[in-house]
Amino acid sequence: MFPAGQKDLDLLRWQIATTVLEASEDLTDMCCVCSAENLDNPEQDENTTWIACDVCGSWFHHVFVAFPNTAETFVRMAC
Repeated sequence: MFPAGQKDLDLLRWQIATTVLEASEDLTDMCCVCSAENLDNPEQDENTTWIACDVCGSWFHHVFVAFPNTAETFVRMAC
């Protein structure tokens, strides 16, 4: 029988989340909105600007996050 205490459930959730993350692809060079990849893709429009969240490092096309000032700290809403 599976132990069903809160600590046991929390540990199981942690193990599942860790397993899923370890098996996932590297998403560091992907726009979190449209899933476009590769920040240095030469096929992209030369006017395409990317910005990274200063908290989590997730990347976004500038247009999807309301054109924030790139000279200031950018923190996405989820952070």
